[in-house]
Amino acid sequence: MKRRYFFTRSAIGIATGAILPATVAASENSPTSVANATTTEQGIGDKIHLVNNEPSAAIQEVMQYSDVPRSGVVLGGIGAGGAEIRKDGIWYNWSAFNNNPKGSGAFLLGTDPLFKDGEVRSVYPHEPGEILNFKVRYQVGDDEPRMKIFQINNSYFSNNIAMPIYEFPWLSGVDSITYKARFPFAWLQFSDPDMPFDVVMEIWSPFIPGDIKNSALPLLFFKFTVQSKSEKPIKVTLEATLRNMTGYDTADKFYTSKIVPINAHTAYEVGAGRLAATESSFGSMGMASLHPDTTYHLGWSHRHTYHEKFLRNPQLPNIDSTEGRNYGKNKKGEKTGEPKCFNALAVFNSLQPNASFTAEFIMGWHFPNNYDDKKEGVIGHYYDNFFNNSTDVLKYAIDNKAMLYDKTKAFYDHFYASTVPVFVLDQVNSQLTTFITSSILSKTKDFGILEGITPHQSWGPVGTTDVNMYGGVMVTSLFPELQKSTMRIHKKLQHEGGEIRHSFEKGMSKYLPAVAGVSERLDLPAQYVVMVMRDFFWTNDKAYLQEFWPSIKKAISYVLNHRDLNGDQQPDMTGIMCSYDNFAMYGMASYIQGQWLCAMSSAMEGAKVMGDVASEKLYKQVFEKGRKLANEKLWNGQYFRLYNSDLKTLTTKDGAGKEVVKDMAGIDEGCLTDQVIGQWAAHWSGLGYIFEKEHTHTAMDNILTMSYKPNFGLRNCSWPGDKYWHPIADDVWVDQANTCWSGVELSFASFLLYEGKYEAALQVIKTVDTRYRKAGRYFDHQEFGGHYFRAMGAWSIINGLAGLSINQGAYTIAPQVPGNEYKLFVAFPGATVHVERNGNNFSIKVLSGVWSLNRLSIILSGDISPTRTAMVNGKTYLAAIDKQGRFSFNFNKDLQVRESDVISIN
Repeated sequence: MKRRYFFTRSAIGIATGAILPATVAASENSPTSVANATTTEQGIGDKIHLVNNEPSAAIQEVMQYSDVPRSGVVLGGIGAGGAEIRKDGIWYNWSAFNNNPKGSGAFLLGTDPLFKDGEVRSVYPHEPGEILNFKVRYQVGDDEPRMKIFQINNSYFSNNIAMPIYEFPWLSGVDSITYKARFPFAWLQFSDPDMPFDVVMEIWSPFIPGDIKNSALPLLFFKFTVQSKSEKPIKVTLEATLRNMTGYDTADKFYTSKIVPINAHTAYEVGAGRLAATESSFGSMGMASLHPDTTYHLGWSHRHTYHEKFLRNPQLPNIDSTEGRNYGKNKKGEKTGEPKCFNALAVFNSLQPNASFTAEFIMGWHFPNNYDDKKEGVIGHYYDNFFNNSTDVLKYAIDNKAMLYDKTKAFYDHFYASTVPVFVLDQVNSQLTTFITSSILSKTKDFGILEGITPHQSWGPVGTTDVNMYGGVMVTSLFPELQKSTMRIHKKLQHEGGEIRHSFEKGMSKYLPAVAGVSERLDLPAQYVVMVMRDFFWTNDKAYLQEFWPSIKKAISYVLNHRDLNGDQQPDMTGIMCSYDNFAMYGMASYIQGQWLCAMSSAMEGAKVMGDVASEKLYKQVFEKGRKLANEKLWNGQYFRLYNSDLKTLTTKDGAGKEVVKDMAGIDEGCLTDQVIGQWAAHWSGLGYIFEKEHTHTAMDNILTMSYKPNFGLRNCSWPGDKYWHPIADDVWVDQANTCWSGVELSFASFLLYEGKYEAALQVIKTVDTRYRKAGRYFDHQEFGGHYFRAMGAWSIINGLAGLSINQGAYTIAPQVPGNEYKLFVAFPGATVHVERNGNNFSIKVLSGVWSLNRLSIILSGDISPTRTAMVNGKTYLAAIDKQGRFSFNFNKDLQVRESDVISIN
């Protein structure tokens, strides 16, 4: 019987590496093993000693799928760019320099240009680990000094060192990194058997709900804590290296740098001279150290002259060598910078036995030339309104660090104080990274989120309407003004006939007529109405409704006049023309009809506010007729079928706008997970049931039965009789039926919560969470590209847990968690709160902002109190209680409940 030797990753380390070969050899020296030994040739002249046909003395190494760092938390500012810190300690996917794929500049993955003999040459490409990294130099007593880079490097280069194991064997990466990340924080602990101390680095960027300015800062903060493990004193120097990326995509420049003391702290600013002020990479960047014992070396490049000097000296020499990097000549004979220029700050400490110390650094940047797609105009960044250069940024960061940290940490702490399972909170939290990865926020506060993005390209455009229907819940909950900005762009781009555009370009002023070959999308008008009305309902901003009311009416009229093909006042599908852009649907389709009914229900409310009696009457008529027809044509007794078409052969246009003849009659019994998405959207604003409640519940149960697999996920669509997977035609460009779109799954989980199906919701969330953890893409959900916008719909889980609906200052909270002991975090325009129940006592505490409300309705499971009172700011209100157990407090006017105020209900 063959003997195999398996060693777990934890068993293979520096200590065991020398033991394993001897152990293997000893076990193989048994009589049986020696008798079966053979020698065979392999390759050219190589002889391998085999035991039972296995190598006898080879050290076995085990690599696990999870070992590869595929994603990490993304830090930076909304629209300001940033980078992704992964568990190997390396920063990936920088977007701070207006570089592609998010910006319009060259890709960082390209080559470094170098002028030589009047020609442009290419040298080594930009390495992710070189743009920003940290090192430590340490010396115990009179022992030889050592250096470690706080990375686990897998590249040819490490901090501008080619083949570091050959050149600098005394400078290596650390042995292990313990990584923890929850937006907007990351904690990395660096350990190594050679280091007589441990180092923890806390990284964060400001993120404060409702505070756009301070959530859109071009900043990264770093705090190091060094803890000695030695009985001897240690000389420790922490060093931060930042590569000057100004003008990264052109060789015709020279480097500039200067020390800029800020409030007695050491800081620097670096840039590029002769760089045209119109270049997208024009700007400046810099770093500050908040430790009093800080030294610097600006403008180093050659690895020997920097690292070897640093090894010999625990402090940097306080010199600026930048001019030494400008030795090249362009065609005009002008000085030109070499490809790479690095800048370093270092903090020195004489660390006493078993003691610790801290050191803090701040990185800031300012690159104002954020261009539109075709580089025809600069849209800039929102931070341009407040800063002229990176020094301004760093000064603001230093002056306001305590406030920024306290408010950011408060948001984080409040969010995680919720008593729901941690994996639920983590899954929602992970989607917040899209705010940094994919957001565009112009100087004039035009806002949009890229549909998807990967290191090599941006996938899809900005502000995609159908995807925004899901992901926009997060934006409106945390930054309602940003969501309103996106909708204003869509209003501006609306076709004069009323059609709603699918999306717009990065310049925020041009729409895209078709994406993935699909135009004339039929879901967009209803989604536009639903989102605009939601934003009005949630903010109670009547001026906003007045501004949008004409465009809402135009969008509805467009459908009634141009997309109703059988005269029943309902939209008719004629092929591929919705968010499921590989699903042909005809006639009345459940995905479209549910959203249309929600749009009609929302518009009826809007017409009442506007005093538009004629529109209110029309929309009510369309709604009631549409609801009746949906039950007649789509409900099959188990769920709402994919579509039911009574249309005949018709000359029409396909999804790409081409005129074709189609036979569109027929019924499709597909069970789409999103078949009742319109009901989910109706819950946001307390619009009641647009479908019968019993039908909704039955449909959701059958969706789970047909399409949910605990070890796989919730797929988009299933059909009766499917075995394993639904067969897909050969010419289908992408399978959207058997696919699991995490944005749909997480939004559906929220819907389950609203419907009181708590356990089922948690199972769906857990499946998504496990799938993405295992794939190593936890912070990077995939659909059409990565960091996909739709997955931001995860925030609706927070609303679903609280059973939250908001309509013009009237709030309903109906917690959907079991038991009578819980605390829930909730965010809505203007405020964040904790909803807390302790037995028969119930309270809502305002954590930040100002909560403006005129009515509060509460539904509590198992509540049997005959009366309820609310204490608000010292005043008592008596509740009105209905037959369903809902108790409501009418405040007659807008009540302002401020930070730290509590509404206590007894």
